[in-house]
Amino acid sequence: MANPILDFMPVSGQFTLVEASLEDCQALLTSTMAKHKTGRRLSLTIHQCTQGLRSAFGFLDPVYHLEGSRKLLIKTRHPKWVAVFNNSEYAAPAPKYFSAQLKTQAIGCRLQPDTLTLKNGKAHGRYGVLDFDYCVNGKQERVVGILHETSGWIFLNQGKPFSFEDKIRYRAKRISERFDAALLIRYLKAFNLHPFEDAFYRVDKKSPAVILEMKWPGMNDPRPQPLEKLRRQSLLTPAFLGSIQRAINLQAAE
Repeated sequence: MANPILDFMPVSGQFTLVEASLEDCQALLTSTMAKHKTGRRLSLTIHQCTQGLRSAFGFLDPVYHLEGSRKLLIKTRHPKWVAVFNNSEYAAPAPKYFSAQLKTQAIGCRLQPDTLTLKNGKAHGRYGVLDFDYCVNGKQERVVGILHETSGWIFLNQGKPFSFEDKIRYRAKRISERFDAALLIRYLKAFNLHPFEDAFYRVDKKSPAVILEMKWPGMNDPRPQPLEKLRRQSLLTPAFLGSIQRAINLQAAE
């Protein structure tokens, strides 16, 4: 069976994991969204999904460029952790925000493929980013990863490394080789978190996923685009997705 997490990339490849109840996360986001209603004529609708992970991820389609319209909250097999997604192409995860407001720990992750290529003088694909962002009580304790920008690759390395980190990899001559999907999955596994595995999530009648949907005048400018179109533009090839699945399988077997 295909992996729903990979099938809904790139939006499913950026998320925040929060050590809190889904109810607390929902209350926080609802309160924050309510504050934005002032002068914006913003409306908020709450949906529930009980039909499995694939149906829950379906609420992330279509995709907005920056400010998404939907937040997806899903309980996980780890009883104390919740996953938060949104239907934005570039909105970064928010571990610092969740950890500060809920007085807890949170991890932000981005697994976005670097597929940028030049063809006939035109750029195709997108810049890549792959990082692990750990926060406690609003303090960014550890960030490690790689980021591709117009100036080249940047190595993200802030805070004190955990004992489980592969520090030798950080010495690689090529910055793009200092961090990869396998390391990200291994670091999350150290917290007993497996967000790239279908079985990690709980979406059923007993544990419905919650979708918070915002609407406001002008929100369709620019218009969102279908996820499938974004995937084509991002050049998400079977080879790239296969490499992630192999990393998942390898870590699951250890």
